[in-house]
Amino acid sequence: MAKVGDRVRFLNSVGGGIISKIINKELVTVTDEDGFDVPTLLRECVVIESAEENLRVKQKKEEKSA
Repeated sequence: MAKVGDRVRFLNSVGGGIISKIINKELVTVTDEDGFDVPTLLRECVVIESAEENLRVKQKKEEKSA
């Protein structure tokens, strides 16, 4: 089950982003790299990085830049 913060790619179209909101059990909002919110069917998304992995990567980047 996908959750807020998971990085996803779209199954049948180009692009992807991070799940920012779960609307219901079939529909989520994906925020793309340009900051646009795209309502998307969950079955059309493929999780490529979990929220936990995404957070760890972000923390490592912050540690390196500090």
